[in-house]
Amino acid sequence: MSLEKDYYENEIFWSLSNLQGLELERISKSYKLIPDDAGSVLDAGCGNGVFLNYILSKAPRQKFTNLIGVDTCKTALKYVNTKKINASITKLPFPDKSYDLVSALEVVEHLNVQDLGMALQELARTSNKYILISVPYCQILEDGFVQCPQCKSKFNLVHHKRSFDKETITTLFDKFGYHCTKLELVGIQKELALLMPIYRLYKKINPPPIRINTPCPVCSNHILAPEEHKGNAASNPYRKIATVSKILWKFWPTISSYRWVICLYEKN
Repeated sequence: MSLEKDYYENEIFWSLSNLQGLELERISKSYKLIPDDAGSVLDAGCGNGVFLNYILSKAPRQKFTNLIGVDTCKTALKYVNTKKINASITKLPFPDKSYDLVSALEVVEHLNVQDLGMALQELARTSNKYILISVPYCQILEDGFVQCPQCKSKFNLVHHKRSFDKETITTLFDKFGYHCTKLELVGIQKELALLMPIYRLYKKINPPPIRINTPCPVCSNHILAPEEHKGNAASNPYRKIATVSKILWKFWPTISSYRWVICLYEKN
């Protein structure tokens, strides 16, 4: 098993908890974008089934004739309450036009260039009419950068490999014969005005310590566990920054942005 695959098999990522807050908003709005004439749904890269399980809990039993999830992670699939298959989004084991709607929520931002092209082609191939995609919106990837202690490479901690704005998301399936019919911006988030650019510059110069087990995508070094990076407030500047930030949030002006974008595509 590769280090990255082993990373995603970690139970801590998938154990179900109550869906709430911004995540609930994202899933709820994704569900509401499903067209009325979509009676079958394939969720590619379904993870622990949070979207499919939500559909089961909300939709009338007779609305969907076929719900199925696909993921490469066997640990995640344990939590999916619909039909499920252990397979890759880059090689979906279904005939052409198998499902009215094919979804991939919070998936494509993780794919490298080659896998992204293969995945988009597979989503378009297996869909009979609709594709539903959600990704982080205008994400500044560098905000999540950490540095491998072995090879010194910097990478996004949650392995996001690309950022999407309105233009890139709406044209994602143009060459596959689909066009965007609906777009939703979801999850208002705030940051401290004027201070974030300074903080980002500081992080670029002084990458923060890694807080979770993760494989380095460059040298494949399995980064040390969180407890091995712990330090007291006096030796860890990021703890000091966190303490100051809590105070600033009480009175400092903030600016708002959206966390995700959801796009529904229809076959031309």
